Amino acid sequence: MPPLDPILSFFSDPLPGADASIEASLAVDDNNTAGLAYDLTAFSKPDHRSATLMWTHRAGDIEVTPSYNLGTESAALRASYRVDAENALRVGYCMNTNAGILSWTNTSGAGGGGALRVSARANLADADSAKQMPTLLIEKTWAVDN
Repeated sequence: MPPLDPILSFFSDPLPGADASIEASLAVDDNNTAGLAYDLTAFSKPDHRSATLMWTHRAGDIEVTPSYNLGTESAALRASYRVDAENALRVGYCMNTNAGILSWTNTSGAGGGGALRVSARANLADADSAKQMPTLLIEKTWAVDN
């Protein structure tokens, strides 16, 4: 069993009033990681309802992460598959928003360096949602050398 090595990370969107969170994770063994995310977006005092508990299991190129948000009292599930060294697929579902997402990420650096991600997000709340077009998002990150 690997030694316990906790990781603490802070995430913040640079725009004023945007999302911010702090995340802690702990590797339980080579394939399992426990995590806790705390939403700091509207922070005024410590509150358990801003926390999300997560568990990540890895098996080869597949990673599955169920999570539970204490504030909305809802679960979410995401899974990813590393196709090769440069391509990954990710699928997710959130019970609170009834949203499903499918994304593909390519990190080959084609088109000027950096990663390319294509995502499709759909509302899965009712039977008519299958008749609607998903929201498509294309993101490209360029690497800039000094």
